[in-house]
Amino acid sequence: MKARNRQALATGQPDVARQYAAVPWRMRGGFLEVMLVTSRRRGRWIVPKGWRVKGRSPSESAEREAFEEAGVIGHVGTEPIGSYHYSWPGEDGSRELRYVTVFGLHVLGTLVDWPEKGQRKRMWWPLDAACEAVAEPGLAELLRSLSSHSGSAGRSVLTGPSARQVKSYHFRQATA
Repeated sequence: MKARNRQALATGQPDVARQYAAVPWRMRGGFLEVMLVTSRRRGRWIVPKGWRVKGRSPSESAEREAFEEAGVIGHVGTEPIGSYHYSWPGEDGSRELRYVTVFGLHVLGTLVDWPEKGQRKRMWWPLDAACEAVAEPGLAELLRSLSSHSGSAGRSVLTGPSARQVKSYHFRQATA
């Protein structure tokens, strides 16, 4: 494991890799929609996620992944909306446990061109359909937990407990 990219969990599990993800969301016709992207290797529907970026907080790292993988910009909540874990297959046949902390990202704009445009597809989904589309059971469960909060309550769950805790990063900063 590369120390600069992965962190041991506070639970004392040194072999667990930590990633950060964003659930890009918007309200459309009074209903909550989330954006999913395809994974590069197998084309499965996932949320944008990756390793912590040096010099950035976990939420800022998740926001950066959403920009790179989905081509979206907006407001990211500073408090996680949940977490899940999954097992990643290594090239040698081993399995690596990865723990993902998830942040809500209220999308203000989608870009025509973005860093991973040629490597992934992106699509807006009604929340219930997104739960069925994702392959990771933990991610599906996290999305299902949001469906009970759809509407204005869903917005507060996705952005965190207070508008003061929501940061906005402009496109210029996201590409720096």
